[in-house]
Amino acid sequence: MTGIFRSIFWLIFAIYVSIESYRLDLGRWGMPGPGYFPFGLAILLGIISLFSLVKTLKELSSRKATVESLKRPLWKNIVLVQIAMIVFVFLLNRIGFALCILLFTIFYLRVIMPQRWSTTIIVGLSTMFAIYVLFNILLNAQLPKGILKFLGV
Repeated sequence: MTGIFRSIFWLIFAIYVSIESYRLDLGRWGMPGPGYFPFGLAILLGIISLFSLVKTLKELSSRKATVESLKRPLWKNIVLVQIAMIVFVFLLNRIGFALCILLFTIFYLRVIMPQRWSTTIIVGLSTMFAIYVLFNILLNAQLPKGILKFLGV
């Protein structure tokens, strides 16, 4: 039952953040405004919350939810992700946006949702490449390059 409330909370939070981000100005194509990035993240959070809510409701209706899955210490994952996000902020200007995304994705896929190394590397590099293409090429956004500026990337 707590999964339902958690999903609804994050869904409402995502709606609120997307409305406030829209008020900040999303900008234009090629010139994102101050609300563009939070708006995109809020939409992503809303989609994930919606999928989580549907999944939780299906599990409850089919009675497949086990007591053990409800007792997992999820708070540890929350703390680890928050620490990783703080580290992300401190490393952003030093090593650049693309490498920070790669490291954050690898951390997430190895520590929070353990995956095989092959999956972690493929997803990490794909995420880094996709975000680089989206922000640097399609949107022409000025993101910190960090050590990549010496390579001319």
